[in-house]
Amino acid sequence: MDNMKGYGTGGGIIGFIVLVVDIIVWIEVLKSSRPPSHKLLWCLAVFILPIIGPVLYYLLSDRAKWNSHEYEVIPS
Repeated sequence: MDNMKGYGTGGGIIGFIVLVVDIIVWIEVLKSSRPPSHKLLWCLAVFILPIIGPVLYYLLSDRAKWNSHEYEVIPS
């Protein structure tokens, strides 16, 4: 057990960066206009694959289609 002292238990800076990127992806997915099943699948992918999941999300998802921030005008 003495040889494990230098490693810590929290993951350090890299673990913190991965956590922040994962949270950013979760927020972006949940705020998008995707169907709930797509949101669930992307969130699970990021949760199960915390390093590869965000990379896959940014490369494979059609973010421009689902993250359009056009608001519907309510007629008065």
